[in-house]
Amino acid sequence: MIGRTDYFGLRAASLQIAYEGILVACRHRWIDGVFLDGDDEHSIPLNSPELLLRSASREFFVFDDLETAKNWDELGPCEANWNLMLHFLCDEQADSDGPYTRVTVVVDEVTSDIQKLFDELQANFNTSERSHREAV
Repeated sequence: MIGRTDYFGLRAASLQIAYEGILVACRHRWIDGVFLDGDDEHSIPLNSPELLLRSASREFFVFDDLETAKNWDELGPCEANWNLMLHFLCDEQADSDGPYTRVTVVVDEVTSDIQKLFDELQANFNTSERSHREAV
């Protein structure tokens, strides 16, 4: 069995900002990627407009392609699909700065490539938050 790592360092102003920022970053990473909601059984291509029409999900998975998504239940985490699935968990938190959404990402290993993804995610969250504040 290969272990997994939880990464807790991401923070977004809202669930919607987190959800949209994750989709954008994952599309850059995996052009053929697929999305699977934690409460659903059918996957949706990351490039599908359907994802932006859905309500933001609190728990979901992103796979590098449809084949990995189909094989995940059978293979689980193994060398063949190492770091090819990201598990996202979003939960509402609050601190002295007010409410926010904490994003936890479960990965096989935090490599330099995965760290770049985390950096892109946080940048997306920050940019979306600034844009939202300017629009209000």
